[in-house]
Amino acid sequence: MLRSASFRRRRRPLLRTRGPIMAGMTIVEKIFARNSGQERVDPGDIVIVDVDIAVMLDMSFLATERRNILKVHDPEKIAVVFDHMVPAADNRSAKAHAHGRDFVRRFGIRRFHDVGPAQGISNAVVADRA
Repeated sequence: MLRSASFRRRRRPLLRTRGPIMAGMTIVEKIFARNSGQERVDPGDIVIVDVDIAVMLDMSFLATERRNILKVHDPEKIAVVFDHMVPAADNRSAKAHAHGRDFVRRFGIRRFHDVGPAQGISNAVVADRA
C-alpha cells in the first residue's frame, strides 16, 4: 500500500538530549545525566537532579512513616495521591488521611487527589492529571 508523505511515520528520539549523543548509558543514566547537567553518569555516582515531580501516597502519612517536615522546596512539584488505603478501613488509615490533608493545607499543595472523583491509581492519576 502506498502512502502519501503526510502519513509517513516520523521517528523521534526516545530521549531528547542537550548536546552530544549519550551513547553507552541506560535510559535511567541518560535521564539522570540530562537532569543533573552532566555529560555522563555511571552506576555508583551520587547525582543531584532537578526533580520534575515528587509523589506522596496516603501511606506516606502513616504514623510509622511520618517525618516532621518543616519546609517544602516547591509545592508545585509535589502531588499527593490517596490510593492505597481508600476508603479508610480503620482508625490508623483515617488518621493518615487527616495528617495528609493537613500537610496539603500547610504547604499549599495544589496537586492533591483525595478520596472521591479525583482519586484513582496513583501512577495513572499522576500521568493523566498531575
